[in-house]
Amino acid sequence: MTIDYRRFDRGEAAGLADFLTGETWPFHAGGPESAEDVCRRVADSEYHGDDTETWWILDGGEQIGLIQLTDLGDDAGRCCATATPRSRTTVRPGPIRPERTTTPSATRSSAATGNPDQ
Repeated sequence: MTIDYRRFDRGEAAGLADFLTGETWPFHAGGPESAEDVCRRVADSEYHGDDTETWWILDGGEQIGLIQLTDLGDDAGRCCATATPRSRTTVRPGPIRPERTTTPSATRSSAATGNPDQ
């Protein structure tokens, strides 16, 4: 297994629609989308733009998942990873141990006051 990543291009709207409508996604809210919905969302820049990036997850060149980064202009961007059911048994991410830069009490205090120095 060789995992690679490739940036999604809006010209791949039909391929993305096939990918998303050709699988079941039991862990995603909202139910299945139609191919037309996916293509409309691509046209509306929901998969690419100033604030959003989408990347294919590839295994040996085969598209097995997506990573979508959103709210990139915010201090608290979001990441959503989607993998096909057949790949979920073979693709196992390593442990994620983010470096802590603040203590939990400082985070709560700054969130409550709006002052990051408290």
